[in-house]
Amino acid sequence: MGMFDYFYCDYPLPGEVPPGVEFQTKCTPMQGCRAYRLTVDGALELQEFEMEHCGDPDTPPEKRFLEMRRVNERWVPVTWTGSIFFYGQYRGWVEFVVLIQRGKMVGEIEVVDWQETNPEPEEA
Repeated sequence: MGMFDYFYCDYPLPGEVPPGVEFQTKCTPMQGCRAYRLTVDGALELQEFEMEHCGDPDTPPEKRFLEMRRVNERWVPVTWTGSIFFYGQYRGWVEFVVLIQRGKMVGEIEVVDWQETNPEPEEA
C-alpha cells in the first residue's frame, strides 16, 4: 500500500467523468495525503493551508491535534515536470495518465485502464 496524494481534475476527462471525483496518485514528488488538482486550463496546483488550534486552551499538548482546523486554504501553482497516473472508482475502476511539464499539462489525458462494474444495459 503506502502513502498517496489526492488528485482532482477540473479539466475534462475522457468518458464524461464529472469534476470533483476524488482520485489517488503515487506519482507526485512526495506523497503525504496532500491534494493536487488539474485546472480547467491545464495547470497543476497543490492545496496548501495552515492548522490552527480551535479548542480549549487548557487542552494538554498531546491532545490538541484533536481540536485543530484548517485555515487559509488556497491552491498554489506547482512547477513540477513528470507523468501523473491517477486512479479511483467511477462506474468501476478507472486509471488515467497526464503529462505535466513545468506545471502545465502537455497533450491530452489518456485512459490507462477502465473496468466498468455496472455498464449501462443495452437497449432491445
